[in-house]
Amino acid sequence: MPSLKTATILIVLAVLIIVAALFVPFEKLVSQIPYLNQFYNNTTVTITARKGKAEVFLESKSYGETPVTISDLKPGEYRFRLKRVSDVTDAYEDRFVQIELERNTEAIIDLEIAPENITSGYILYYTESPKNNDKGYLSVTTEPEEATVYIDGEYASRAPINAYLANPKSYTLKINKSGYEDLEFPIVVEEGYNLNVKAYLFPIPIEIKESK
Repeated sequence: MPSLKTATILIVLAVLIIVAALFVPFEKLVSQIPYLNQFYNNTTVTITARKGKAEVFLESKSYGETPVTISDLKPGEYRFRLKRVSDVTDAYEDRFVQIELERNTEAIIDLEIAPENITSGYILYYTESPKNNDKGYLSVTTEPEEATVYIDGEYASRAPINAYLANPKSYTLKINKSGYEDLEFPIVVEEGYNLNVKAYLFPIPIEIKESK
């Protein structure tokens, strides 16, 4: 009887799914299911290079020149290598960026690779919230240290800032320090996450006046 045969097949499939769920890690099980894997591991990283282009590498694999967006990444720590695209090969050193990625989040790497190992720009990525509430958090580190941090034009603190409580929404972050160019960029604080900001300020060139 077709109906009995169909029912038997469905029962066998249900038993196999239950057994797989009991003995196979959930993440591994999901990774084997097409389409569902895309929704489960939809973490992305967008990488741009200021004032030029850079080739992006992850685990020795090249993802081409900036701007680059890498999608469907699993949660975990990643180490990116940025190689400045230039005809002057000895003028620029590669930059290495290590960040931690949470599931279903977007990280941003926006850096300028300048000569003499100078880096400017910022890195944004999310980690788990330090507390279970309906708020978001913001942590900021800067190079150089003790730069002044403003949120929507209002003074917040001097860096480093650890788990600064903030309402989940969009803000404009401004960072400055004497002797360095100001750095300003948009951020989004998400509920249940700590937004980690790494900011690199560009030193203002010192003008040397010739004596007459």
